[in-house]
Amino acid sequence: MTPVGHAAFSYVVGTGLRRLVSISMIGLVVGGVLPDVDFVMLWAPGFNAWHRVVTHNLLFCTVVGVLAAAWG
Repeated sequence: MTPVGHAAFSYVVGTGLRRLVSISMIGLVVGGVLPDVDFVMLWAPGFNAWHRVVTHNLLFCTVVGVLAAAWG
């Protein structure tokens, strides 16, 4: 999925969630795109081999979630 796809999916999910809970749409969309922050390294050799290992895992999600909660 591309960063645009991540953002669109996050927006659609957030639209449904807003009926149930108070949620920041900006935060949700940024959080949805965050796993593809390394997309700027697309030019690097072997990008696809390590792209999903670095930012598409539960450890990355946990660390970012804890940092976002501490910041918020």
